[in-house]
Amino acid sequence: MSVSPKQNPENENGAEEVGKLQDARKRAQRLILLEHLCNTLADRMWLYAAGLLLIDTIAKLDENSSSIVTASLYGVVLASVKILFAPLIGSLIESSRRLHGAMTSLIFQNTTVALSCLTMFWIIYSENVDISAWAVFAIVTAFSCFAILASVGLQNAISRDWVVEITTPEELTTMNAWMRSIDQATMVLSTALSGFSISLNQAWGAVAVASFNILAMIIQAICLVKTYNLIPALSQKKTKKEPDDSDEMKIVDKIKEALKTFFGGWALLFTSKVAIPGLALATLYVNILGLSFPLQGYGRENCLSEATISIIYIGSAVSGFLAPISFPFLKRTIGLLGTACAGAIWQLIFVGLGIYGLFTKGSPYFLANEKECIDDLVTDEEVFSSYWLRCPAGVNMPESFVSIIVIFSAAVAQRWGLWIFDMSVTQMFQEKVDADKRNRTSAGHYSLCSVFEFLMYGLALAWGSSCLFGNAILVSSGLVVSGYAMFLIWAFLTSRKKTDQFNFTEF
Repeated sequence: MSVSPKQNPENENGAEEVGKLQDARKRAQRLILLEHLCNTLADRMWLYAAGLLLIDTIAKLDENSSSIVTASLYGVVLASVKILFAPLIGSLIESSRRLHGAMTSLIFQNTTVALSCLTMFWIIYSENVDISAWAVFAIVTAFSCFAILASVGLQNAISRDWVVEITTPEELTTMNAWMRSIDQATMVLSTALSGFSISLNQAWGAVAVASFNILAMIIQAICLVKTYNLIPALSQKKTKKEPDDSDEMKIVDKIKEALKTFFGGWALLFTSKVAIPGLALATLYVNILGLSFPLQGYGRENCLSEATISIIYIGSAVSGFLAPISFPFLKRTIGLLGTACAGAIWQLIFVGLGIYGLFTKGSPYFLANEKECIDDLVTDEEVFSSYWLRCPAGVNMPESFVSIIVIFSAAVAQRWGLWIFDMSVTQMFQEKVDADKRNRTSAGHYSLCSVFEFLMYGLALAWGSSCLFGNAILVSSGLVVSGYAMFLIWAFLTSRKKTDQFNFTEF
C-alpha cells in the first residue's frame, strides 16, 4: 500500500494567498473600469454641454452677445487654468494618501459641475433674472475651472497610479486597452446623451447633466473605497514629508529649477530629431475647424441646435475611430513616415474644403457676400426653433445651409487624418527621442501646443462675429497648411537622405 507524500501546510497557505490576491486584483480591476466608465461619461457630458449651455444662458441675459466670443472666452480661461495649475494639482495628489486624494478630487469635480449646471438651469428656467451676463459667466467659469482641475487630478491618480498597483505587468496592457476603449465609447455616448437632452429642453437638460454627475460620484466613490480595501498596496503609499526650514529657504532655487525645466523642454524639442514633426503637430492646435469651442459657437450662431451639433460630434468620433484601426496596416504598408504623410495630405484636402465652404451659398462671411460686415444680430421678436434647428435670440435663419454643411463636413472628415498624423508623430517621439530626455521633450511639446491653442482662441475672440469669423478660419487654416508643408518638405528630405531615393517606408 503506497503512502501519499505529506502535504506542506506552508505551500498550501501560500497558494491560497496567491489565489486570494489574484481574485482581489480581478475584482479591483472590474471596479476601476466601472469607475472609469462613470467618470469619463459624466466628465464628457459636462465638457460637451457646458459650452452650449453657457452660450444659451448668456444669450438670454444679453441678446447682443456673440456665441463665438462666449465659447472662445470660456475655452481660453479653461486652457489657462489647466496650464497654470495642473502641475500643482498633481503635486497635491502626490503628497496625499491615495484614497483621500482621489475622493477629494471626485467630490470637488462632480459637485462643482452640478452647481454650475444648476446655476444655468436657474437662469434659463426663470422668466426674469436680475443679474448681469458677465456675473453668470464668471460664476459658471469659476465652477468649471475647479471641475476641470479636479478632473485632471482624479484621472491622473487612477490611470497612472491606482491602475499600476492593481495589475501585474501582463495585466496592465489589457487594462490600458480596456480603459482606452471606454474613453472612445463614452466620447460618442456622452455627446448623444447631453446633446439630445439639452435639445429637448435646455433647462432640464442642465438638470439631467447635474443629476448624472451626482449619481456617477456616488458610484465612483463606492468603487474607489472597495478597491482601496481590496488591494493592501494602495494604503502603503508614502506621502511627501513636510518641508523643513532649509526647504523653505530654497524656494527661489526651486522656482529657478522649474523655469529651467520649462525652457529646457523647449530646447530639447527643437534640437531633437523630431523637431519638425513636433512643430507641425503643434500647429494643428490652432485649427478652428477642429471642432473647437469657437466652431461650436459658430454652429449655434448659424442656428444649429444642440442635437444637430451632437450628430456632428458623433460623426467626428466615428471618423476618429477609423484611425487606430487603419494605422497598423498603413504603417506596415508604407512605413511610419509615409503614414504621417498620408494623414497630413488627407487633412489638407479637407482643410481646403472647409475654406471653400466659406465662400459657398449661405455663408455669413463678408468677403463671400461682397458687402460690408454689419451687426449679425437683428431685432426680430420671433425666433425660429425646432429640434434640429434653433436660432439664438435675435438671430435670423440663414438663407441657405450649404456653407455650414460644407464647413462642418470638412471638420468631421479631417479627424481621420488628424489622428493618423498624431499617432505617427507620437511614435516618432517614442522611437527617436532618448529615454532620459523623453519626458522633458514631451513637456516642451505640450507647452508649444498650448501656445497654438491660445492663438486659436485669440483669433476667435478677435473676429468673434459670424461675418468676420471667416478671417479666423482662414488664418488658422493657413497656419495648418504651413505646418504641414514644412513637415512634408522635411519628410521628403529625410527620406532622400536615408535611402538616396524617395522612399517613405524607411525612417
